[in-house]
Amino acid sequence: MNFPPISVLNKYHIGDTVLLEPIARWLSEVYSGNVFICSRHGEVLKYHPNINTLLIGEEMPENIRAIDLSEAINFTPGERLGMMQDSEPGKLQRMYEGVGLDLSVITKPKLYLSHSEETKARELASLFNGVNIGVVLSSRFSVKNWIHTRLLIKQLVKAKYNVFVFSEGIGLEESRIIKAQNVYKVADKDLREAMVWLSIMDVVVGPDTGLMHISGALDVPTVVLVWNNFQDLYEAYNDCIVLPAGKRGLGAISVRKAITAIKKLLGARTKEDSPAVLVARCRGIGDILMTLPALTTLRANDGIAAYTYLTSQAGAKLLRGARSVDTAIGVDYDHASSGFPRLPDDVDCDKYSSVHNLINRVDFARESASMKRTEMFAELLDVEIDYSLDWKLHPLYSWRKNAKRKLHKAGLDYGEPFMAMQTTAAGWSRIWPKERWKEFVDLAIDAGHTVVLLSDKVDDDVPELAINLTGQLNVEEYAGVIAESQIFIGPDSSGIHLAGSMDVPAIGLFGSVDPKLRIAHYDTVTPIIGKGKCVPCNDSQQSSCRNDPHAPVCIWNIEPLDILKCSEKILQKRGG
Repeated sequence: MNFPPISVLNKYHIGDTVLLEPIARWLSEVYSGNVFICSRHGEVLKYHPNINTLLIGEEMPENIRAIDLSEAINFTPGERLGMMQDSEPGKLQRMYEGVGLDLSVITKPKLYLSHSEETKARELASLFNGVNIGVVLSSRFSVKNWIHTRLLIKQLVKAKYNVFVFSEGIGLEESRIIKAQNVYKVADKDLREAMVWLSIMDVVVGPDTGLMHISGALDVPTVVLVWNNFQDLYEAYNDCIVLPAGKRGLGAISVRKAITAIKKLLGARTKEDSPAVLVARCRGIGDILMTLPALTTLRANDGIAAYTYLTSQAGAKLLRGARSVDTAIGVDYDHASSGFPRLPDDVDCDKYSSVHNLINRVDFARESASMKRTEMFAELLDVEIDYSLDWKLHPLYSWRKNAKRKLHKAGLDYGEPFMAMQTTAAGWSRIWPKERWKEFVDLAIDAGHTVVLLSDKVDDDVPELAINLTGQLNVEEYAGVIAESQIFIGPDSSGIHLAGSMDVPAIGLFGSVDPKLRIAHYDTVTPIIGKGKCVPCNDSQQSSCRNDPHAPVCIWNIEPLDILKCSEKILQKRGG
């Protein structure tokens, strides 16, 4: 098989969308591609770490290979009547064959709640004492419905269980059932809300329908009543008891048999593991730091879960100074810079109660031209940021100690005040041209300031009296030097975000990007914005001035003298 980097699996219904998850996951693992599931109910996969969704009719990404499984998934005449012939391949087999897979590779479908949803679920569960039993009332296809649902609910209520009824729609019969005493209605809910309620059930019982697949994929014990030819759809789920129809159909399944199955699953319950959250973002130190306000809020709203951050080696070292991260794992993950890459293959998502893959999720998104980057991360983490919390980066003593040694070795006396300046940036449109920053350094030195130059790249062509530490510092020493400086000056890159998150006075140099979108959450960073002769182009995505000799024009127009005056004003206010 020769699949392109991106594939689409087309389907419409809830249960089928869930059943496509392991197929899409398999494709993403084997071909390391961006796999999309196209569905009217794609929200069930909203927080999946390795699979993306498209709504029916939504614009497709370019160069996409569409794998249309609609025909494979559609009911055959025999399936509609519940009387499929033994020789006829079942739906699951047709789905797997549709992408060239053998049934031997089947794994359990897996759905994820965001951690905010997990927290909401725990809050809901705390409101109900005893055992929670979810009952799915009906399917869209009447042939799948069970006639004894009302009697089952009556028996469950009599046994002192909390009974919650779920349905994708409410008809007359469902209305009668819901009015029963001690029965809680969880019907006609938004799918994500329904998923939260399903997750707090001790057992869910009902006919073969989408909500039963959601329960199974959320690892909720399930009792499903199903026609014989659909039994295979539930074989991969954990803690799932299938009650097949007899010759007289689903009506032959007794209430006693269903209750026996429920009690069996209740008896096998195991203690829940403590919640654990994985957040992944590998590139861009600035972006990694900009996830901290949302991550800290997420943790404060919960207070229980352990937080693991999967990031670059440099990012993992810096996150030792973040109090909202319990464990930082550094990896060397050379993922694509476009699209939505999956997590590294050796990440075991099953170890975590919720997983948030932020890799490339906000990079060059259309919203980045008008929405704060921190808020974009908050949206992905499903939380509203409380900036009053301690989301800051706290420099470790070892960072400062080693930075002082490097500064002293370079000729700076211990305790001598200095300005730190970052001379480079990763993005073309963010770099303040060299002849401009050299002019500033000369002006600052003439005014009696000591200037320390920082960059991850060695640069020997710098003003003679500047202290040149370019290419000489590891990431912790880099952060330590910034933490020790009187004031930091740099473009929209790692340094300005390190300074802002450590409350170091700083001046950010901005051209094509509105600083409000990047640094508005920092209390100590003052932006200087270049006066361009063109409309801001949001990080040069429009490449509007590439042919200009002073490109990027906007950041070229920042005057060195203006930066010096701004620096001295800030230092004077702080008594420096």
